[in-house]
Amino acid sequence: LESAARAGYRADVTVYPIGAIATVLHFDDERKFFAPQRTDWLHVADAAGGSTIRRFVAVAAPDDTRIFSAGYGVCYDCASAHQGPAPGTPLPATMTGSTHLTVQLSSTFPERPTTRVVVDCTTNPSLCERVIADRYALLQPQVSDTGCAGGPGGATVRINGTLAGVPIDTEYGNCTGGAAGRWVKTLRAAGELSGRWQTDK
Repeated sequence: LESAARAGYRADVTVYPIGAIATVLHFDDERKFFAPQRTDWLHVADAAGGSTIRRFVAVAAPDDTRIFSAGYGVCYDCASAHQGPAPGTPLPATMTGSTHLTVQLSSTFPERPTTRVVVDCTTNPSLCERVIADRYALLQPQVSDTGCAGGPGGATVRINGTLAGVPIDTEYGNCTGGAAGRWVKTLRAAGELSGRWQTDK
């Protein structure tokens, strides 16, 4: 797809005899994966509507983990929602900078007050290693037009700083509850949370 190539993605396209087209957009550049701007992946895959052809779109992280899919329903944060362990893909050789992230958790529930946790490889190497190992799920990019109104409750997680020297500035909430929940579980497992943040399931 020319549109995918122009946007910096590698695209695999499969045309099915029933007349459907499936497109997988691949992030081969890890720095692009963590870029803060959102992208309308349906437009990139020429699947934004206006056609009688059935189209399916998926977006894959650098290790080929699916992070977004649209077709029969939409999954906004597929990598974050799964319950599997972190893939642990090593950082590329081009990413050698420092990791220092400020993670802010907030909720509409008063029993869970706003909490901030610092992820730093110098002061807390164990937590830092967890985050780097699971970075495709914890820091996945987001589609620009979700069509999601969200709902009440749940956690909102705001992350900014650097990951291996790459700037990070993103937020997950009700429309990306998988990512928000995965952050809560990660920080809880590391013993970084207290009160209802630590005990609520």
